[in-house]
Formats: sequence, structure tokens, C-alpha cells
Amino acid sequence: MSVGLLLDQAFRLQNQGQFAQAEKLYSQALKSVRDNPALWFNHGLVLRDLNRHAEALASFDQAKRLSPPMPEIENERANALRELGRHAEALMALERSLSLKPGHPGTLINRGLVLAAMGQPEAALADFDAVLRLDPRLPLALANRGATLEKLGRPAEALAAYNQALAIAPEDSTTLNQRGLLLAQMGRHEDALAHYDRVLAREPGLAMVRFNRAMALLALKRVDEAHAEMQRVYAAYPDNPYVFDGLLDTSQQACDFAWRTRLEAGLAAHVRERRPLTPLHLLLSSDDPALQRACAETYVDGQIYTKMAALPPRRVGSGRRLKLAYLSYDFRNHTVATSNAALLERHDRSRFELFAVSTGPDDSSPMRKRLAAAFDHFLDERERGDSDVAGLLAAAEIDILVDLGGHTAGARTGIAARRPAPIQVNYQGWPGTTGSSFMDYMIADTIVTPPGSDSFFTEKLVRLPHSYMPADPTRNPFGAQVMRAQAGLPENSFVFCAFNGVWKIASPIFRIWMELLQEVPGSVLWLRQNNEVAARNMQQEAAALGIAPERLIFAGPADEAEHIARHRVADLFLDTLPFAGHSSAIESLWAGLPLVSCAGASFASRVSASALYSVGMPELATASLPDYKALALKLARDPALLASYRERLDKGRMTFPLFDPERLCHSLEAAYERMAERSRAGLPPEAITLT
Repeated sequence: MSVGLLLDQAFRLQNQGQFAQAEKLYSQALKSVRDNPALWFNHGLVLRDLNRHAEALASFDQAKRLSPPMPEIENERANALRELGRHAEALMALERSLSLKPGHPGTLINRGLVLAAMGQPEAALADFDAVLRLDPRLPLALANRGATLEKLGRPAEALAAYNQALAIAPEDSTTLNQRGLLLAQMGRHEDALAHYDRVLAREPGLAMVRFNRAMALLALKRVDEAHAEMQRVYAAYPDNPYVFDGLLDTSQQACDFAWRTRLEAGLAAHVRERRPLTPLHLLLSSDDPALQRACAETYVDGQIYTKMAALPPRRVGSGRRLKLAYLSYDFRNHTVATSNAALLERHDRSRFELFAVSTGPDDSSPMRKRLAAAFDHFLDERERGDSDVAGLLAAAEIDILVDLGGHTAGARTGIAARRPAPIQVNYQGWPGTTGSSFMDYMIADTIVTPPGSDSFFTEKLVRLPHSYMPADPTRNPFGAQVMRAQAGLPENSFVFCAFNGVWKIASPIFRIWMELLQEVPGSVLWLRQNNEVAARNMQQEAAALGIAPERLIFAGPADEAEHIARHRVADLFLDTLPFAGHSSAIESLWAGLPLVSCAGASFASRVSASALYSVGMPELATASLPDYKALALKLARDPALLASYRERLDKGRMTFPLFDPERLCHSLEAAYERMAERSRAGLPPEAITLT
């Protein structure tokens, strides 16, 4: 076949989207014709469409050498360089293209994409806006404008941009997927799911849209569907770190011990290779604090907010009350709120001016109203972008910003990343290091962070004299009466209780629970039913380990008073490892239900141990899984010993440090003032231990 015919056929295949066949014909033609820039350029285009970006760049470079300066070539070179992560070179290529063809919309869009990837979203937004001034109805510019506004933490404006783009191109897959992701971030998971389904109805092979669909299903608690969908995506992309992360998540939520075990075997290598992983998923699967720090640092490094410029530095103000701001998505009827309300109410308003920065929904609950009254200023900032909130806090001259979210759902870490306050503190919501350079301190205690653990944290540790976890002594464990029959429990059986979230139940701890059921005849295990698939999987695992599935009993939803009260019909609370109970452990002890814990090496594994120390029962915090099992078995076989612990909890409830928010508040305030003294003196943060 002549070269001319080869090129005609290759060009036709290229236009038909048959890129692999077209590439073969272009390669064949290039064996005979080496000095045709158009041939090299078209070869680069099909290589681009085959995602072979390094080879595409080589072809575009050859086209550039053979032709006079052409903006189209520089543009495509820039696209290949961007895909290869060589952003500075891509930016130079685009500047050359714009010098040849100033104001070209496609080039401005490409430059905006590169600037966004380089952590310059404001400059990227300016390029997209420049394009839209030339053509206000260009869907690609509108969609990229929306994506950039998302990165800037301006979700309402981003949604408006996506709406404009879809009004012009209603079936554009990329925009539908991106809008779906934004809706998911805004908590509108049903709407997000509908977007993904629209895309997949036309393009069912888009595996990453299926990934997003699985995450929406998981958020909607359709765990079985989510887990099945994620397994299909993993089969298509087993080496994709985000898919690995997603499947680990659904496996934890579904209590699929087979998948958890398989994935957890590769966790350490995954993290050490600096592959991205959601830090929470590691905390639920690994007790290695060094690995947890590496995971958090990799996660933060991959976030766009780390590339944004910080606000001008300030020192803590003098001659006035310290301005203290608490940042949270969960100032509503949520565990963070119910745990913190009594603590926040006890701050000394003569020394501290209190700001709440709420970034989550207003549920109009009594708890929301109670929290609003606990602050001097309650700022509802859910509609404002990260940069705007940071600017607002800086303008208010906040001295200490306390982030109660860390890396949990809904957290707005991008606000703290801009450094709006001279002192920034990681407290309570995240039981480990944030892995960031912009959080100065982490509130802890001597049990969750024993001596020698400082190197596992990027923050300086503040060790309080008792448990760092707050509790609310106004919660009444006797607000509701629950009987065993009402709870579906046998009257005369020993009831082991494990009310931690099912995602905390790892295979080794579950096996120990089954061994306890085996060795305590007639006993049952009482669990919370977070979802049906997890319950089914645990029953199947129990059967495989020789335990009748009906000995696992699942507690349904209950209001707060009933949930606290129903602890009292159980005999012994069994904690989890590597992620121990936090608020659930405190609820158990507050209700008078003894708790057996295993203190591991990480912060997250030692929170319930900290609670036990603060009620004067350190002996219930064991140091190994064999000791944990032995102690649980001893208590199950010794009713008098177990009763003595119940009696101690009942008698000491109002005197234990764990349930004294006044004492905790004094310690926190002392720590905040120590931090402020150092800032005023121009000194860097240092570890603080209060006695």
C-alpha cells in the first residue's frame, strides 16, 4: 500500500475513533516518511487518545523540529506534558502558544488546567473567566470554572457553573460526573447517584464513574450494592490506588473479612510507596503509628490546599481576651456536639472570646441551639469558600483555631491550610496526626500518646493530665428503662456487648470474640446493626468458626437516652483494635458497663484505655490480644469481680476525671495560654505536658 493510501486510511480510522488501528498505520508510514510534520503531529494525536503520553510527546517534539512555530503543536505538547506531571514545562509551552496566537480560548483553557494542577487556582480561574468573556456559552470553560471553584472551596458557585455547562451540553459525561462529585460532597448523594447513572447509561465502561457510583451507594448505606460495584471496579483497575482505597472502605463497612484480610496484607507496602490512601481507612486496619504518619503526609501532599499561599503571619494579640475559634462540620445532633457541649459551655468568657465556625448543615436541633448559646459568636459558614472563611478569621484576629474535624467526613482542612490564625490545633475529631505543616499542636494525654511517641506526629503534642476526651455529665443513663426481653436478649445468658461501629471490627478481634462465645457456654454477643450486609457477613463468619449465628444479636437504632440505658442490660463491653471505642467507650462507662480494652501502639487504639485510666480502672486496659481475651474470660466467669467494677462505676460516676468537663476545660485553657505565651514571644510551638 502506498504511503498516500496509508495516510488516508489512518486519517479515516482516526476520525472514526479507531485509534489503535490508526496508530499502526501512522507508524508504518513513518518508516518511509520521516520529514513530514503533519504526519508526526497526527501520530501524536492518536497516541494521546491511547493515553500513551510519553510517546505522544516524542511525536509532537518531532513535529515541532520539522515545522515553523505553530500554536497547535505547542498546545498538544503542553497537554502531554501536563499528563506526565511536568507542569512547569507545560506552562512554558502554553506561553509560547499564546505568543503565537494571543487570547486563543483552547490555549487559555489548557493554561488554566495547568495552573490549577500547579496549585494556582485563582490564576486558573482568571483564564477560564477570560475565555467566558469571549464566549459565555463554552461548556468546557464553564465546566473547568466549576472544578476550579470547587478547589477554592466555593461549592455554591461551582454548582452554578456546572449548571450553566449542562444547560448547553446536557449529556456531557465529564461535567455530569464532576457535578455528581460536588453534589456528593454537599451530602446530596441521591442526586449524585442519578448523575452517575445518566453517564453509565450511555458509557457503561467508564470504570471511574462506577467508582464514584459505589461511593454514592455507600454514603446512602446501600452497602451491599456499593461493595459489589467496587469489586467490579477493582477487577478492572487492580493497580489504581484510589480503587484499592475504595474497596478497603467498602470491605470495612460490609465486614467482609476475606477482602479486608487480602487488602490489609498489602497496606504497608501501599503506604511506604507513597500511594494515596484515606488516613481513616489505615487507622481502621493498622496499629503502626509510623505508617499512619506516612499515610497522612502523603494524603495531605496530594491535596490542592497544600499548594495555596498562606495568609500573612501574625502573633497572638495582647491586652484583650484570647480569641478562640472551634471549627467543625458537626455542630448539630452529632457525636462531636454531644461530647463537646458541656466542655464548651464551661470556657471562661472573661479570658476567652469564643467563636464557632460551623461548616455543616443546620439541623435546627436542640443541640444546635445549645451550642449556639455556648459561643460569643456562632458563624454559619457552610456557603463560604475556604479562602473566604480563612480571610474572615484572619480579619477577626483569631488567636487560636481548633479544628475538631481533621481528616473526617465533611472536614474543611483547606481553611486551616491557609493559616488564618497564629496558633492552629488538632483536637478530638481526628485520633492521629494530620500529617500537615499547618497544624501546630495536637491535644492528647499521657495514655494515648505515651513517652516516646512524639515522632509519630507532625504536630507538637499537648498532654493533658487526664483523658483528652470530653464527656457530658448531664446525660442521664437512667432516662429510659430497657429490659432484656425488649432488647431481644436472653434473660439468663452472659451478654458480651460490642457497640463500636462495625467498620472497626477487624478479623483478629472478631475471632477472639468467637473464642469467648465458645468458652462461655450460652453467652451471646450484642452488636449494633449498622447495615444488613455487615450483620450477614458476621453471622456467616461466626458459623465458619463454629458459632451458631443466632448467638450474634443486633441492636437496632435508638434515641440517645434509650441507647445509653440499654448498656445496663449487658454484662461486659468488648472494645475493638486497632481502632478503639471513643465516644462509645465513654458511653459504656457512663452507663456503668465495665469495658475491656487492648491498648495498641497508635493513638486511635488507646482512647478507651485513656478513658479507663480516668475512671481509675487501668487494669482493664490490657497490653496484648491474649491478655485481652484472658481478662474478658476471667470477668465473664467471676460474677463477683464483674459486679465490683459495676459498683465502682456507679458510685464514682460524678467524681471521675473522665466525667468532669470543668477540670478538662481548665486544663485546655491552661494549654491554650501556654501556646499563646510562646506565640507572643515569637517562639515556635513546643510539646506541653500539664500535671
